[in-house]
Amino acid sequence: MRRFPVLFLFIFIVNVVFSQGAYRSFSPCSFYIELPSSVNAQNLNSYNSDDYCDYMVKLKDGYKFMEIHSLLKSRFSNTSVLALYNSALRSTDLDITYQVKGADFFVLSGYNSKGNIVYWRRSIGQDYISDMRIEYSKGRRASIDPIITRMSKSFYSY
Repeated sequence: MRRFPVLFLFIFIVNVVFSQGAYRSFSPCSFYIELPSSVNAQNLNSYNSDDYCDYMVKLKDGYKFMEIHSLLKSRFSNTSVLALYNSALRSTDLDITYQVKGADFFVLSGYNSKGNIVYWRRSIGQDYISDMRIEYSKGRRASIDPIITRMSKSFYSY
């Protein structure tokens, strides 16, 4: 009788872990991110550059929900996290519902003028500054919200 609750708990944990799907490392240029196997990433440029790279990420059904941009730090006039964070706060058109600043990143999240959910993480690396910008409608929340945390926590710039 006592084995049933333990077995049930084990099956529950396994289902939670595996229901999130498999993730893969993605590091084509100057950033790193873990992407779920349920998405496709495409280079936005037809040529390679050492200065920058740009990627678009879509769900399997073709819905574009994320762009990743990375640019050499030397292209920015100020590269401190605080200066970039304050500049972003001044220039954003978001109705901000969440914001955080870390040692080498910041996050702004909220709603844009179209009513879409926007999540923007900027990571400041040794040589590059990289942005992960996710935008989606409220109707897509069930398919996108569960994958944002892992992607965001794994995202960094070189």
